[in-house]
Amino acid sequence: MALSFTQKQRVEEIVLTTAIAIYVIALTAYAIGKHNSFTTYAWDLGIFDQAFWTTVNQDRWFEYTCERHLTESSSFFGVHFSPLLFTLIPAYYMLQRAETLLLLQSILLGLSAIPIYRIGRIYLEKKQACLFALLYLLNPALHGVNSYDFHVQAFLPLTLGYLTYYELTGRTPEMLLAAFLSLAVQEQVVYILAAFALWKALRVLWSRDFEARRRGVASLGMLVALVFMWWVFAGRAIHHFNPQIPEHLKAGQHYAVLGVDDPLEIPVYVLTHPYAVLRALNYDWYNKVWYLLALFSPYLLFSFRKPQALIPTVPWFAISLLSNYPPYYRLGFQYPAYVIPFIASSAIQGAGDITASQGEVKTGALFKVLTALAIGLSLAVSPLSPLTRGLHLSPAYEKPHFDARTDKIH
Repeated sequence: MALSFTQKQRVEEIVLTTAIAIYVIALTAYAIGKHNSFTTYAWDLGIFDQAFWTTVNQDRWFEYTCERHLTESSSFFGVHFSPLLFTLIPAYYMLQRAETLLLLQSILLGLSAIPIYRIGRIYLEKKQACLFALLYLLNPALHGVNSYDFHVQAFLPLTLGYLTYYELTGRTPEMLLAAFLSLAVQEQVVYILAAFALWKALRVLWSRDFEARRRGVASLGMLVALVFMWWVFAGRAIHHFNPQIPEHLKAGQHYAVLGVDDPLEIPVYVLTHPYAVLRALNYDWYNKVWYLLALFSPYLLFSFRKPQALIPTVPWFAISLLSNYPPYYRLGFQYPAYVIPFIASSAIQGAGDITASQGEVKTGALFKVLTALAIGLSLAVSPLSPLTRGLHLSPAYEKPHFDARTDKIH
């Protein structure tokens, strides 16, 4: 996003750029402070620090040693196929420290506000679009992803945000590139992209413009082909690095309450065992409801005015809400990265509808409420907030602390 500091009309972009810089500095300082006070972990910062080090220094593809019982080759690619990690190698090569990964993660997540702003410019005035992007940077779910060690999911808000933006603006080549980059984050993104393709198919079906529909069908075909080919390729790549995949890696234990041994069984199982679905949803239901409120409330539930735009979130919400594994449905873990950009995008589209129907006066008051709510929730729930000291939702909420012992070490 090129900025012209001499043009008055670019003030929103200057504000957003400044906000992103502040975000990166604040979140990096918080994450490094946690690391320096021993509140980061082998799972997963230690895994990635060692994996990057072996790649840079020993010409081994992301090998690490603490999970040899899970991956025969000791490569992370035997657990998850994430070739987009190679894009971070040059930065890690220059400064081979865990802190480098924490900085890179903050940069990736901070930059994800740019596609949110650009989506806002489609439906809203510049000031409103900028406000949405600023409130996005205050999102406690985003802070939770940023504050828990380092994870490959940090790429997703940026790549999925641009995927949505390019789809909404009808830019097929760029959309396919964003889809490819999203798939390269992790093999499981194929399910998110499959749902995204379904949303795209509905957009094509509802289009009244014959030429736009024709282009949409061609674009949809290319997207589906890309997703399918990546699904096959990623599966073979994982098998190459890990020919004998342990049952534990299938995470069937996370769905004991549902009654499946493999998450791939879920789509058919939910259709044939409705009582089991209700039982799984009822398990720890209060935390699951709180999780949904924490994700959607920062945008005043605007997302539900455009429910079709939430279709790409269905795979993750099915995985998380039918699970008995708390990290899947709590803030402070990496998993909200699968849905954060879609929730923000649908909220913007919903806000655009409200603006068009209610007028600027009523909308202005609504945006003031939105701002107050987002700030209040950030103060109440964000890992960075001093008000969340003592809140133990996840390791992200373990505050940096320094005493005589840590001072002697550092």
